[in-house]
Amino acid sequence: MTLDVLIVDGRPESRRALAACLPAGARAREAATGAAALAETRRRGPDCLLVAQDLPDMAGLDLVRALRDGAGEPAQAVVLVAEPDGEAEAVAAMREGAGDYIDRRRCDPHTLRRSIRVARDRLALVRSRAQALAALRASEERLRRREAELSRAHRLGRSGGHEVDLRGGRFHARRSPEYLEIHGLPPEAWDEPHEAWLARVHPDDRARVERAFLDAVAAARAEYAIDYRIVRPGDGQVRWVSVLAEIERDAAGRPLRLFGTHTDVTERKLSEERLRLALEAVGGIVYDWDLTTGEVVRSGPVRAMLGFDPAEAPPRAEWWQDRVHPDDLPRVRAEAAAALARGRERLTCEYRLRHRDGRWLDLADHASILYGPGGPVRAIGSTVDITARTRAEAELRASERRFRAVFENAAVGVGCVDLRTMRCLDVNEALCQMLGRSRAELMSRPWPEITHPDDLEPDLSLFRRMGRGEIDRYAVEKRYLREDGGTLWARVAVSLVRDADGRPAFEIAVIEDVTERRAAEAALRASEARFRRVVDSNILPFALGGPDGRIHYVNDAFVALTGHGRDSFAGGSVGAKSVGSGPLGWDDLTPPEFRGLDAARRAELARDGAAAPYEKEIVTRDGRRVPVLVALTPAGGAAGEQAAVVVDLSAQKAAEAALARSNEALEAMVAERTRALRATAEELAAEMARREAAQAGLLRAQKLEALGQITGGIAHDFGNVLAAVLGSYRLIGRRTVDEGVRDILRQGTAAAERGHAMVRQLGLVARSEPLDPVRVDPRRLVPQVEALARHALGAGIALACEVELACEVDDDAWPVRADAHLLEVALLNLVVNAREAMPGGGRLRLTVANRPAGMGPAGMGPAGMGLAGDAVAFEVIDTGTGMAPEVLDRAVEPFFTTKGPGRGAGLGLAVVHGFAERSGGALRLRSAPGAGTTATILLPRADGEP
Repeated sequence: MTLDVLIVDGRPESRRALAACLPAGARAREAATGAAALAETRRRGPDCLLVAQDLPDMAGLDLVRALRDGAGEPAQAVVLVAEPDGEAEAVAAMREGAGDYIDRRRCDPHTLRRSIRVARDRLALVRSRAQALAALRASEERLRRREAELSRAHRLGRSGGHEVDLRGGRFHARRSPEYLEIHGLPPEAWDEPHEAWLARVHPDDRARVERAFLDAVAAARAEYAIDYRIVRPGDGQVRWVSVLAEIERDAAGRPLRLFGTHTDVTERKLSEERLRLALEAVGGIVYDWDLTTGEVVRSGPVRAMLGFDPAEAPPRAEWWQDRVHPDDLPRVRAEAAAALARGRERLTCEYRLRHRDGRWLDLADHASILYGPGGPVRAIGSTVDITARTRAEAELRASERRFRAVFENAAVGVGCVDLRTMRCLDVNEALCQMLGRSRAELMSRPWPEITHPDDLEPDLSLFRRMGRGEIDRYAVEKRYLREDGGTLWARVAVSLVRDADGRPAFEIAVIEDVTERRAAEAALRASEARFRRVVDSNILPFALGGPDGRIHYVNDAFVALTGHGRDSFAGGSVGAKSVGSGPLGWDDLTPPEFRGLDAARRAELARDGAAAPYEKEIVTRDGRRVPVLVALTPAGGAAGEQAAVVVDLSAQKAAEAALARSNEALEAMVAERTRALRATAEELAAEMARREAAQAGLLRAQKLEALGQITGGIAHDFGNVLAAVLGSYRLIGRRTVDEGVRDILRQGTAAAERGHAMVRQLGLVARSEPLDPVRVDPRRLVPQVEALARHALGAGIALACEVELACEVDDDAWPVRADAHLLEVALLNLVVNAREAMPGGGRLRLTVANRPAGMGPAGMGPAGMGLAGDAVAFEVIDTGTGMAPEVLDRAVEPFFTTKGPGRGAGLGLAVVHGFAERSGGALRLRSAPGAGTTATILLPRADGEP
C-alpha cells in the first residue's frame, strides 16, 4: 500500500526537503498552514503528518492538540519536525499525542522512515487500547443482562405481589403487604390508584417505565418485566425494584388482568455496580485457579483480549500454558515455583501469549495465593493486556536514546540547569568546547559566574520568572566568559521542563555561538553608514522601498526634486496616505495614469531580478508634474527592498517639445508643398490626356473627313451612273412585253436599287446626305421598328421591346428631334448586327429610357457622352459573342468588318455613328468576349411642340 504523508510547513523549501526524504513510492501532500492541514485531514486522513514546530497561523504543538479525537486520544500519526532549539516543544508534543519527533537539521531518509514507523505504531497502540476498553464495556453490558435474566429465574424469592385489573381501559390495582413494605407505603394504600404508583417512580425512569407498561398491555406478549427506581414516600430512600409479571388475555387477545411481583434488587444493583467498577479497575480477565485440580474459572473480556469465545477456552490451566511463548514459559514456571516454595501470597509475572490470530500479546498476571494445611490450594487473580504499555515503554526508551544522541552530538551547546542552584545538571561536549571549560567545571559552577557582568541582570531576571513558572521559554543574546579570558557572544534559547504535576523542574538551554554574526553585523552597520554618506551626497535622486510601493529612505536630491521633507517618506504605504496626511509612498507621488506602470515594473523586478528603465511623471509638493526616468534595481534584504534612481527629464522634454514643434511646422510646409505639386501634376496629366484625346479625335475627324470627301465624290458619280441605268431599265420596261426580258429588267432594277441604297449610305458616311429632323415620339417609333426587326431577325432570337420609365413625375419617355427614317435605319442596323453576333440564337432587347442631365451609368449619362442637357437613350442589348477590345476600338470605322468576304461592307456601325453625331447625339458601345454587346444611341431631348 502506498504511504500517504501530509507535510505541514509554511516554508516551500522545507516541504520540498522533507518530501525528498520520504521512502520511495510514498505520496506526499502539502499544507502551508495548520488550518489547511486540518481541512486536508478531514477531507482524507493521511497515514502520517510531518508537522513543523512553527507554522504561519499556529504552533505545531497546537496542531497536534487539534488532531486529537473527542476522547482526547491521538487520531492521526504525527511526527513533529523540531527546530534545533525545540527539544522542549518536541517533548510537549509527545505528551499531547505526537508519535515521534525529528531534528530538522538531522533529517535524513533513514531517520524520517523510522520516525514515521514509530508514530504509526504508537497510533495503532492507542487505537488497540481504545478497542480493548470498548470490548470491556461491551462485556460488562452482557454481564448486566445475564444478571437480570438470573433475577427473573429467581422471581419466587422474597418479593411483593400485585394484581392490576386491565378491563375497561382503567387500571385498578391490589397490592400485597410485602409490596407495601418494599415501597414504604402504609397498609391502607393497598388499593392506591395507578397514578400514585407512577408518581412514586424515579423522575429519570418515569417516562421509560410508563411507556414500557403501556406497550406491554397493548402488545400480544404474555410477560412483562422491567427494573426501575422508586422514591419511597416515607423515608425518601431510592430503591431499585425488579418487576416480573404475566398478562392474562381473553380469546380475542384483549388484556384482562396483570399478575406480578416486585422484588427489591437494590443490593444486587449495588453489587453489580461494584463488580463493574472492579472489572473496570482491573481492565483484564479475572480467574479463579484451583491448584489441586487444575481447573480454572475465567470471566471478563476473554474474547476481546484473546480472540476466543469463553466457550472455546477449556477450563484447564494447561490450555493457557500451551499458548505462552516458548521463550517465556520456563521463566514463568520457575518464578511461580519459587514463589510457592517460599510461601509468598502475592505473585506477579509478565509473559507473552499467542492471540487467536497468531500475534503475540504482552500480558501481566497479578495473583493472590491461598494456602491450605497441605500447601497452596487456589490462585485468584487477573490477567491484563500490557502490549500497548510495553511497546510504549520500548518506544520511550528508544526516544530517550535518540534524545541522548541528539544531546551529545548537537552542533550547538546544550545544558540542563537546576532552577534552584543555577548549576548545570548536564552539558554536552559542544558547550564545553565553545566555552573552553571541562564538563566537571561547568556542572560545578553556577552559570552567573561565567556570564559577562554587563549581561547578567536581564538574563537573571528572566531566569527567576521561569523558576516561578511565569514563563515557559525565553531567548537572549549575551556574552560568556571563556576559560582563556576571552568572551563569546551567544544566542541562548531557554525552555522550561515541568514535572508530572506541572511544577517547574529544570530548564534546557540551547547556546549558539553568534560571535562571527555579531562581527558581521557591526561590519554591515559600518558599510551602511558609508553607503548612506555616498547616496546622500549623490546629485541624482535616490530612494529605497519595498515591492509594495513603500518608501523607506530618500536622499537629499530626491527631497529637492519632490519638495517633500525626508520625514514624509518614513514607512509610507502605497495608496494608504494622501499627500500631507501621513507617510508618502510611490502612489502618492505618481499621477493615476502611471501607477499601473509603476506596479508592473516593481513586480517585474521582484519576479525576474531586473526591470527595464521607464519614463513617468512625479507630482511635486506644489502640484507640478515633473517628467522623470526611473531605473529600479534590487537592494537585497529579506523584505525584497528595491532601489530607485531617478533622472529629471524636464530640460530634455522641453528640448524635445521644441524640436517636435519645429518638426511639425516643417512637416506641415512639406505637406502643403507636396499637395500643391500633386495638384499641379494631376492637372498636367489631365491636360495631357485631354490633348491626346483631342489629337486622336482630330486625327479621326480628319481621316473621316478625307474619307467622306472621297466617298462623297464616288457616291455622287456612282449615283449619276445608277440613275442612268435605272432610267434605261424603266424605258425598256415600258416598251417590251417579253417576260424573259422583263425578268432580266426586274433583276437589274433590284441590283441598281441596292446600289442606290449603298450610295445613300455612303452619303450618310460622308455627311453629304441631308437630314430631315422632326419631333419623334419613341412610343410610336419603337413598335414600327419592332415589326421591321422581327421580320428581319429570323428564327432563334427572342426580342423584348419596351419603354423604360425614369424616376420622374412624368412616366412617359421624352420625344427626340431626329430624322425618323434614318433613326429607324440606325436601329435596324443595330438589330441586324446583334442578330449576326448571335449565330446560335440568343436574347435581344431594345429599350428606350430617359437620361436626365448629370445622371446615368458611369460614362453613359448625357454629360459622360458629351451632351449638355437631357437626353433619351436607345439601347440594343444582345447576348452574343461580344467583341474583343481591339475590335471594339475600330468598330465604327467605315469599311471595317470582321465578317468574311461578301457578308458585309463594314458601313453599318459607321452609318449609325455618323447619324448620331449629325443628330447632336452620340453612339457608345460596351462589349466583352462572351458577355454580349450593348449599343446605345443617345439623342437630345426635343423641347416644345413639333
